[in-house]
Amino acid sequence: MHRNRQRQHKRRAPRYGDNSLFSGSVYCSDCNAKLYFSTREIWNKARTVSRYEGAYSCSAYRKQVQFQEDGRRCTCHYIREDILEQIVLEDLRELLAFVLEDEKRFVRLVMDKSLSDQEREIQGKKKELAKLKKCIEETDAIIERLYLDNIGGKLSDEHYDKMTAKFEEQQAAMVAAYDLLKAELGEQDEAANGIEKFLNTVRRYTTEIEKLPPAIVHEFIDKIIVHEPEQARGNRRQKVEIIYNRIGAVDLRGRMEMSAASA
Repeated sequence: MHRNRQRQHKRRAPRYGDNSLFSGSVYCSDCNAKLYFSTREIWNKARTVSRYEGAYSCSAYRKQVQFQEDGRRCTCHYIREDILEQIVLEDLRELLAFVLEDEKRFVRLVMDKSLSDQEREIQGKKKELAKLKKCIEETDAIIERLYLDNIGGKLSDEHYDKMTAKFEEQQAAMVAAYDLLKAELGEQDEAANGIEKFLNTVRRYTTEIEKLPPAIVHEFIDKIIVHEPEQARGNRRQKVEIIYNRIGAVDLRGRMEMSAASA
């Protein structure tokens, strides 16, 4: 009996680097290093009951403390796991509720323009892209005819050089504009597809999320950025940025206030 009691109260060393709910997804806002997860044993005053408390802190800070390096490159950025889980859960609940209530308004807030405006802009760029492609092909044909006229004796070398230089300069400008427009269109298509995929994910959750299992975290969260806490009138305040998969950071409250003010 005595042995069992001793075994039950044997103290365990803190655990570092264990897989946690947000393992590998939490980053320091100042040095961009990952936040390491660790646990510590918490005892009550009577030392009859203990529990483990998980927390995150900047890996760069912990290394410089561990190896007693000169010159601090960063600070702790400490945050408890249960607090971070509460912050993420509340933000995700608010986001899902907003999307399920009004998808179109959510898309406008994320993309800063209406769906119809976005579609018109994409179609306009596609038409401009086709026009530029046609002009480039026509210029190629003109340069080819000039070459044939030159070797056939219809066009002097001097005139050939001047005219081809002019058309090649115009063509180079059109190719540059074509490449830029194509890249912009690709980014817009990717953004639109990303939002649609995000909406498809949200539509699967018709009831409020009660807790955060790892599957939901991986499905919605890309990364979490933790800032150093600030003390204001004795209160500890800490900023946490949540970067969602496919849509990035979404400040619903700030954007809704801006939208209401401009309405």
